[in-house]
Amino acid sequence: YSRHWNQAGFDAGARQTELTIGTINTVILVTSSLAYSAGVAFIEAGNTRRLIQCCATAVLLGGAFLVLKFGIEWRDDFNKHLFPGPDFAINGPLGGGARIFFVFYFLGTAVHGLHMIVGLVLVGWIILRARQDEFSSRYYTPVSVVGLYWSFVDMVWIVLYPLIYLVGRGV
Repeated sequence: YSRHWNQAGFDAGARQTELTIGTINTVILVTSSLAYSAGVAFIEAGNTRRLIQCCATAVLLGGAFLVLKFGIEWRDDFNKHLFPGPDFAINGPLGGGARIFFVFYFLGTAVHGLHMIVGLVLVGWIILRARQDEFSSRYYTPVSVVGLYWSFVDMVWIVLYPLIYLVGRGV
């Protein structure tokens, strides 16, 4: 609805996003889900060591996502005055729609980031439990459940990515 209210302004805001960082982050998250899924397959076969390696890979990739999103991209957005407020960079007839876009952008990515942090804690918990040899080919339910959560957070990003980075670019 918000995009239809002022499509030109909304699209002007979207064009200010860092498509390269968004695309790299998408690849990072998909790869992290693949790594975690491989870990599930390994524990199904009774290979705890490989589960731990795959989970550690997912944690490293998830951390890289957060560093790119919040440590680099958000910092740059704030420096370019793209946070909706009194000194917002886009003014004139496109300003209202661009502000609405960036409210959606910051809120959506913040909520997603919080869920990423929860996911990282959960995957870390799986690593700790796996190191204590609590999982086997006969019992790995927590590994599967955390994998569902991790994949869900990934899928949310797959929805956010085109809404944030592709609208207004003619892609």
